[in-house]
Amino acid sequence: MENGTIDINGIFIAYEDSKGAGTPILFIHGWMDYKADSDMNFKELAQKHRVIRFDLPGHGDSSKLSEYEFEDYVFYTKRFIDELKLNKVNLIGHSMGCVIATRLAEAEKERYPKVVLIDPPLGPMPGIIKILLPILWVFNKLRLLPALLSYLRGTKTFQNKWSDIFIGKENVKTARAREITIEGIKKCDPQAIVAGVIATLNNEMIVDVKKVKENYYVVYGDKDPVINIENVNKYFKPANIKVFAGEYHVPNRTDPNGFNEYILSVMKG
Repeated sequence: MENGTIDINGIFIAYEDSKGAGTPILFIHGWMDYKADSDMNFKELAQKHRVIRFDLPGHGDSSKLSEYEFEDYVFYTKRFIDELKLNKVNLIGHSMGCVIATRLAEAEKERYPKVVLIDPPLGPMPGIIKILLPILWVFNKLRLLPALLSYLRGTKTFQNKWSDIFIGKENVKTARAREITIEGIKKCDPQAIVAGVIATLNNEMIVDVKKVKENYYVVYGDKDPVINIENVNKYFKPANIKVFAGEYHVPNRTDPNGFNEYILSVMKG
C-alpha cells in the first residue's frame, strides 16, 4: 500500500495505491465527495487488482485551485494517470466522476479498457438542486455564491438533505455511508462547490450518453433521483446495466458486497 501526494504544477493530489499486478482500477469520486467514497470497496477489490483512488483538486486532502473550471478536473485526472505511468487503466467513476471518466475515455479510447459509471448524472437533476438553482443563479450573479455555499455546507439541514439524496433515510446499514457524505461536504473547498453549481447550470455535469462506448457499464440504485432510467435503457445494453434495488446514489457504499462482486465480474469479462 502506498499513500502520498503527487505534485502537478504545484497542485498536490492526495492518493492511495494498493500496488499489485494487472491492469489497475482507478476510482474517480464525485462532486463534494472524496476518495473515501470507495472505503467499502478498496480493500476487497485490492485483493485481486491494483486499485488506486485520489482526491480531485479542492476535494478531500488535495490542494485547492484559485479558480475552477470543469475541465480542470479532467486535466488533473489525466495528469495524475500520466504521473503514475499507467498505460492502461480501468475507470470507475461516481456521479461527477462519471463525466470525467467518459471525457477521458472519449479522448483515449484504447487507454481505458473498461469504464464503470456509478449513478451517472443523465438527468433529471435531484429535487434539492432544482429548488436551489434559481436562487444560486442570482447569488452567483451578485458574487455572493461562495459565501452562501460556505454557510450552507456547514448546516445540518443541508448535510442531511444531501445525504438523503445520496443514501436515503438514515439507518444502521447506511451510517458509515452518510458519514462519508458529510465528511466530503466539510472537506470540499467552497469555491469547488461553486464550480459544481456553475457546471450544473451550464449542463457540464451531465454525461453525454450519445457518445457511450461498448466498454461502458452502468451501476445504479433504482431509487436514485439523479438517474434517467429511460436514457440508461436507451443507450446501454441490458448486459451492461446493473441495478441495485432499493438503493440510492451510492450503491457501492450501501451494498458494498453486491457492488464488489459485480466489479470483479466486469473486470474478468
